[in-house]
Order: sequence, then C-alpha cells, then structure tokens
Amino acid sequence: MSLTKESIIEFLDAEFGVDSKDVSDDTELLSSGLVDSLAVMDLITFVSEEAGVRVRSADITLDNFNTIPGILQFTAAKGD
Repeated sequence: MSLTKESIIEFLDAEFGVDSKDVSDDTELLSSGLVDSLAVMDLITFVSEEAGVRVRSADITLDNFNTIPGILQFTAAKGD
C-alpha cells in the first residue's frame, strides 16, 4: 500500500469528519486538537498499515505525527 498526502486527508475526512479544505501542509493535527488523543491511535494504525511500517512508542512524537509532511517524512525514513 502507499501512503500519500491525499490518502491521509481522505482518512481524516472519513474517520473524523475533517474537511479537506481545513487541512494544509502547515495544519497541526495534534497540537490544534484536530485529532484528539484517542483518535491519534487510529491515525497511527492507519499510517502503519498504509505505509507498511512499524510504529514504536518512541516514534509517536509531534515531530512525526503533528503534520502531514511530518508523517510522510517519518514513514519515508522508516521505509529505508
């Protein structure tokens, strides 16, 4: 499977009702509360399954999961 900006936005819309117009590269998903502490586990599971990477507890940081570019950068590094 392949994780893309578009697939993340589609997931946020389908699972959490986040309007794609409200999400840009700068949107802080976690810090803004757009994705709450319970929903972050669903996001992490989605990212792990779509990108085919294992997400460890130590990987769950704002640097890795707060923005879409951060998520994509994290999964690209894990895939190498």
